Amino acid sequence: MAGRMGGRPVVLGIVVMVAATLGVIGARSDRDDREDEGRGRSAAGALTPRAVAPGAGTVADLPVLGNVPVLDDSQGWINAPAGGPDLTGKVVLYELWTFGCINCQRTLPSLRSIYDRYRDEGLEIVGIHTPEFGYERDHERVLDATRELGVTWPVLFDDDHTNWRRFDNIYWPRIYVADAEGRLRYDHIGEGAYARTEDAVRHLLGIPADAPRAIPT
Repeated sequence: MAGRMGGRPVVLGIVVMVAATLGVIGARSDRDDREDEGRGRSAAGALTPRAVAPGAGTVADLPVLGNVPVLDDSQGWINAPAGGPDLTGKVVLYELWTFGCINCQRTLPSLRSIYDRYRDEGLEIVGIHTPEFGYERDHERVLDATRELGVTWPVLFDDDHTNWRRFDNIYWPRIYVADAEGRLRYDHIGEGAYARTEDAVRHLLGIPADAPRAIPT
């Protein structure tokens, strides 16, 4: 009996140490998450992509997150003239993606429906195809994939990640929406929030609230 009683302080001490360790780990994880949410450029006029957390708030008053960076189109386009699409005065949805990414593939049906609905209202979509793996740098494969996936909007090759870096991005997929003046007003990382993305497009296009929405696919 004495042996069992004598062991309790040791056991309790171990429990306390484990709990304290878990508390430190949890705090570090929370801190890292907050740092990730705040990641962005600090230079004047540069992007601050996480200024609005994806999925939070409404689009009633979209903040200005920065200006659209100058695109490097030296590697060419798909579904566009040689010089690229004319984006003057248009609301533009930019998606950074790669065809082998399943998360990117899952966003495409929503983008197709948004494009079909609002293209004639002044919307353009620009896909920035930034490969993750070597086979995704094959332009013929990219072309075949866009046909198979129903991507009909302009797609810009970004084989060397130049535009990826100019957007200060680290995610596949990532969606930005810019207003007609070339200012970034909406940012979403990953899949989901499709209705909210459409709401941002409608807001920037000035679509009346009672006007028909995109047909889900």
